[in-house]
Amino acid sequence: MKRFTLAALAIGATLATGLAWAQAVSQSDRTFLQDQAQGTSYELAIARLAGRQATATDIKRYAGIIAADHETLNRHLARLAHSKSVELPASMTDKQQAELSRLQGLSGKEFDHAYVAETNRINKDDKEQDQHELSQTTDPAMKSFVQALRKTDAKHFAMGKKLKDS
Repeated sequence: MKRFTLAALAIGATLATGLAWAQAVSQSDRTFLQDQAQGTSYELAIARLAGRQATATDIKRYAGIIAADHETLNRHLARLAHSKSVELPASMTDKQQAELSRLQGLSGKEFDHAYVAETNRINKDDKEQDQHELSQTTDPAMKSFVQALRKTDAKHFAMGKKLKDS
């Protein structure tokens, strides 16, 4: 009977420690992860669309790089969120869905231009959000993830800027 009681206490202590750790995730970090899940889903969706719908070869190549990078980021994000007991949204925002629908209705050079403009806007906004999160979080895993995002966003922005300028 004593062994059972000690085992139950040990399990209870382990669960309580796990819950306290999960609750230690700041609301700011939780919101950032959830926003990233929606943003990454959106960027992946428009990159896949561009892979099918873009007319310029360099834009198709750019979209392929963005899709591959965001697939990797999605996996990293899912692992991080799971480790922090953060539930991620399954879909993008209504605003993102509306923009995806708008892009789906474009074709030719009009689509190419709109896609590059949208990715440049996203990466510029992401740079500000990433910087804010870096200044707010104290979590080493979050900092590492945000640093990876910053590198990816900077790469995508530089590539998009070249496409826009050409």
